[in-house]
Amino acid sequence: EDIASDNRDHAVSDREGRFELIGLRDGTYGVNADAEGLARGENVSAPAGSGGVVIRMHIARPIAGIVRAQGKPSNGINVTVHVDSKDESGASQTQRLADTTDADGRFSIENLRDGVYRVTAEPQRWGRDREEDANFVSKTIESVRAGTTDLVIELEPGLTISGVVVDADGRAVTSGWIWAHRQAAADEPKSGSDGVPGQFDDNGRFELKGLRPGKYQLDVSTENGTSKSVTIEAGQSDVRVVVGGSGQIQGRVYDADGKIATEATVFAAGDAGNIGGQVDAEGRFKLKSLAEGTYTITAQSHDGSQSVTAEPVVVGRNAKVTIPDLKMVKK
Repeated sequence: EDIASDNRDHAVSDREGRFELIGLRDGTYGVNADAEGLARGENVSAPAGSGGVVIRMHIARPIAGIVRAQGKPSNGINVTVHVDSKDESGASQTQRLADTTDADGRFSIENLRDGVYRVTAEPQRWGRDREEDANFVSKTIESVRAGTTDLVIELEPGLTISGVVVDADGRAVTSGWIWAHRQAAADEPKSGSDGVPGQFDDNGRFELKGLRPGKYQLDVSTENGTSKSVTIEAGQSDVRVVVGGSGQIQGRVYDADGKIATEATVFAAGDAGNIGGQVDAEGRFKLKSLAEGTYTITAQSHDGSQSVTAEPVVVGRNAKVTIPDLKMVKK
């Protein structure tokens, strides 16, 4: 594989394990190998024209077992083996190999090198195969040795957060997304995923399942671009999240040279929610559907090289606030 262009070529090794890739352009290539019964070889970087490249292969071993929830086999659970390694620069990288449990709760992840791995079992949060009633906490088991075929993963019942998303007039918001991020302590080890996604139904209602005890930041986004973040304790029901409103902030953005900025994003962030938008060809912007509150306005160029933050702006109900021109500065 050509590292620079992602072009791929292949060859088949002979009985002595020798191979030759021909017709390559100048450049550096990542060379790897696959073989039946063997784990994928260690990646080797080599320039075109190299000879004597050695790819080390390993006997392939599985990690297999069963996932249970409340003592019963659990179907449709994502099981992931985390393969940690380092690239040629020494930076850490993780490859994920996954399987989904069958009706008997069984899984098998193949083609692993000898060693120990982290294994995570997590209910499916999206897609047609997810279990609607599955309210179980994801679980990670450390130091599972390749070759283990009788691993048992027991999932524990989780907590929920449920409620409704409404606009400033109390009407249900019927299209949007919500994501719960657990606010773990700095010294607390992670156990599976700390993020749980969800959507609103036609009545603006939502239910997030499979939560561990603790506080969660709920990030709510609507299809019109309005967003809001609130902090909720796991286990709460009848949560009411109010997004949007009738307020508006408008203005104009210039770049660091005093020219009209035509490629910039403007953000309004406040306790009542967050919203962003783009400037037009004249550098003007309008941030609509804002709830009553105080907002901090930030403009940033698309390449991230320039930005500016304005003084806080107070927005009332049905208010249209025009702020002074914003001139970005180079970072």
